[in-house]
Amino acid sequence: MATPNSTSQASSPLRIRDSFLRKYVPPTSPVAQGRGLVVIAGGLESFPSLWVQLRELRRLGSTLPVEVWYCSAISPLTTRMRELLARIPNVQVFDAAAIRKTFPAVLTTTRDLHTFALLNTKFHEVLVVTPFLTPLACPETLFETEGFRTSGAVFWRGARKWNKNHLIWRTLDLAPRDGVDTLAAPALIDRLRHWKALYFCKHLCDHSRELEKVIPAQAQLLNLAWYSTDSPFHEIDTNPLGGQKEKAAMKKHPSHGMISRLAPGC
Repeated sequence: MATPNSTSQASSPLRIRDSFLRKYVPPTSPVAQGRGLVVIAGGLESFPSLWVQLRELRRLGSTLPVEVWYCSAISPLTTRMRELLARIPNVQVFDAAAIRKTFPAVLTTTRDLHTFALLNTKFHEVLVVTPFLTPLACPETLFETEGFRTSGAVFWRGARKWNKNHLIWRTLDLAPRDGVDTLAAPALIDRLRHWKALYFCKHLCDHSRELEKVIPAQAQLLNLAWYSTDSPFHEIDTNPLGGQKEKAAMKKHPSHGMISRLAPGC
């Protein structure tokens, strides 16, 4: 039986990368300006975390404009939730299901929503996060780090490993490599510099049915899209600690402790 990690029994490549690169025409440069934070919301379950996150961000003194993205077809926000978010200064809420009427896209998973938001946000430079991340300090200085200024993209490493024998490399017609998946969020991206890679993320989402046996639904697409388009990026290790120990460790971390993953129970 063929498995995702077995190349010897793999079928012929799907040529998804090749078809994209042959047909890709750079679209008109998007209207993009300034810096901002994009939060991928998840409805009722994640709203308490979202509310705390944004309130804490403003308490710390961050003035970054914020866009909260959700999809009413996946995890809707109630009218009351949207009213509460409107009370926080400089926060806008967008329903991807409504915007999809003018920007067709597959929107069946949170991963699709993440890509859709990155393509449609108004920001030029964007820090994308989930509600389950808490700010330890103002995130503005992340945009000035050397890794971001040099490459225009900073990703945080996840736990999923891609080994050299994984079928994904053949499927995307890429040179095999050992590495790890990167988290969909947090991620720091210069959208104008990496427009091609972002569109390839959408291309992978559009072909999710063909790729479902190769790329697990819970796996993310950012580093695969950047590899596929030969786009540069900088990686940061995810700190596994939690609570007060995490805060102490993150002060020495390349991200300067700006954004930290909350450990369960903290």
